[in-house]
Amino acid sequence: MKFGQWLAGSGLLALAGYLTASEVAGHSTPTWPYWLFGVISVFGGIAMLGSLLRRTRKVRAEPDQATPEPEPEAAAEPPEIAPEPVPQPAEQIPVPRRSPTSAAIARALQAEANTPAYTARWRSARGHEGSAAMRSTERIFDHPAYRSGAATPAAFLISVLIPCRTLGDDQPAPDGMRAQFARFVARPGIGNLIARIREIGDADEWRPSAGRGRIRLESHLGSADLSEFPVASAKLILPDRDVPVSGSEPDRADLFVRINLQPVPAGLPEWRDRLGLALALAGELADFLTRELGVPTRASGYAARPAEACLRIVAREDAQLGIKEVVDITMFPSLLSPYVASEFGGCIVADADGREIPMAARVLAQGLAERLHVTGYDDALAEMSD
Repeated sequence: MKFGQWLAGSGLLALAGYLTASEVAGHSTPTWPYWLFGVISVFGGIAMLGSLLRRTRKVRAEPDQATPEPEPEAAAEPPEIAPEPVPQPAEQIPVPRRSPTSAAIARALQAEANTPAYTARWRSARGHEGSAAMRSTERIFDHPAYRSGAATPAAFLISVLIPCRTLGDDQPAPDGMRAQFARFVARPGIGNLIARIREIGDADEWRPSAGRGRIRLESHLGSADLSEFPVASAKLILPDRDVPVSGSEPDRADLFVRINLQPVPAGLPEWRDRLGLALALAGELADFLTRELGVPTRASGYAARPAEACLRIVAREDAQLGIKEVVDITMFPSLLSPYVASEFGGCIVADADGREIPMAARVLAQGLAERLHVTGYDDALAEMSD
């Protein structure tokens, strides 16, 4: 850059000086110095221009402003610590369940069919529960003494309804069913209950009644004198789709037992025990139906209906004292009442959440005491019998 300025400046200065000297001399001067000094000035200008171009390119290549000093970096934040992964339970891989075979299903159904209906625990009936068992205690037996018009004696009435399948071709014919029922009434359950309540004479025995084929079986414990009321009577109605019985349940076996009472009163603790023995007849009936008649009492459909029982004590028709003639309450204080109790009834339903038979019988005996309007009986009923 500086060389080009000096060269151009020297050429121009020499040219200007030679031109001035020529004018002062006033005579003709050679022209070659003009060309020499002009060429020197042109070369100097070219050199100066080239230097200027090079400088301009250099300036463009460099940034217009000084590079700023780097700002101090902010303090680095501490790295976030990821929470430890919570161990997840291992995914349960579903194990394919094998479908039961037809043989297993058949065994299960057979085991269920061989299991009697549930009768171990009982509770009080609610609403319309027990109404069918109550109606059953109003049935009339075929024994001539009951239809003679004579005043009927006081009685202990027991009705038990057990859910069961209707009779099929695999059950016995009428003669076979009567023989089976004769064995049922001769079981210790019914015999012990009757013996606990009254005397059985030497001439008294179970005598079958005509009934109605295999669906209504009836028998009477008594002498051959048909004018006398029997000691006890029993009737079993079984469900049969081909021969329906008026008033019977379509899927229940209906047992009705009547024990005619002698005019000998028994105390509340004794009646508590009698009620317990009567309630145990439900288990006897379920076992008889399932294991001897081959009628299932626990399977789908009818198994949803529980067993029912109704226990009643009724006075004789012309009794002035009502059921006090057969229930002794003289040991308890009496409460004022405007009427005489002529009967007592309690309906209960089998339920796994209910009470066992001794406690259920105690609750029924409490109801009997209340029906007779006495108080102070709790301790006597709480004592267990021998």
